[in-house]
Amino acid sequence: MSKITNLILDCETIDLKYNFICDLSWAIVSKNKIIAVKNYIVQENLDRMATGSFSGAKMSATMAEVKNGNAEIKSYSEICAELASDLEMANYVYAYNASFDRGKIIATAKSLQLPEWAEHFEKIENFDKWRCLWAWATNTILYKKSFIDWCEVNGQISEKGNCKTSAETTLKFIMNDLDYVEQHTARADVLDEFIIYLACKNMVKKEFGDRVLDDRNFKGTWHNIAKLKIAFNS
Repeated sequence: MSKITNLILDCETIDLKYNFICDLSWAIVSKNKIIAVKNYIVQENLDRMATGSFSGAKMSATMAEVKNGNAEIKSYSEICAELASDLEMANYVYAYNASFDRGKIIATAKSLQLPEWAEHFEKIENFDKWRCLWAWATNTILYKKSFIDWCEVNGQISEKGNCKTSAETTLKFIMNDLDYVEQHTARADVLDEFIIYLACKNMVKKEFGDRVLDDRNFKGTWHNIAKLKIAFNS
């Protein structure tokens, strides 16, 4: 893999009580195409998945990926080694709410007494490669009046008066499909987030030229409708 790629990553955790990774997937993207998708189930956490608050439907969907050959059960150390190798060759790794996924990769290593991998992913050169796809989306494809109007018409507004900006809501807007529901398996979410990634990248190319948008350029990950209406009308 030449160093012209990006990764798009998603993880699923077991439950709020044992909030560590059980399902981890990432896509290797080159020239706006997915060239490989990797999906691993954490071997050490299989028993907790079966006995914890991991829903039956989610467990079935996750293990179906193993059965159909799309996912493998591996030790977390092996998974970390593969991710580290791919990350080394990538420019950036994108995730929807990147701080969550990045933090869980490190926290899971610590929980399984793998300090060497926790330390590896905490290294500044690895830490700095992460980009928040959520923040990128809210400052490109969602930062426009048409999205505000769509949220109001379709009831996609939070109790605080903000536009909802979850990955699921963003996909509903991009695909113009209010019935769309995320599967919430790591592999499925990675494929969904690739759609968001492309939409963001296409808009950046059209409206921002070659300027690279990283976390320091972002205005935030929420939109208050009242404030945005004033901004758009000023």
